[in-house]
Amino acid sequence: MVRRKKTVTAEEKTFEELLEELEQAVQILENNEIPLEESIQLFAKSMKLAKIAGDKLQLAEQSVEQIIFNEQAEIEYREFAEENLK
Repeated sequence: MVRRKKTVTAEEKTFEELLEELEQAVQILENNEIPLEESIQLFAKSMKLAKIAGDKLQLAEQSVEQIIFNEQAEIEYREFAEENLK
């Protein structure tokens, strides 16, 4: 029996895997290694990958805990919030 590798969707890839794939696409596009039609398809795929990577990054930012010291020198954990950066 022949086993087929499970195809991993872009949504299932890690942020790092998405970045690596995007970097490879940029190299191909910059070096004009493929015909125009394929370049357009690769660009469209890259835009989808960039959106997914951006979504993953946004989720990671939302789940980061901010560590602060309170007045009693104890550590407090707070959920990441953009307004805490200001």
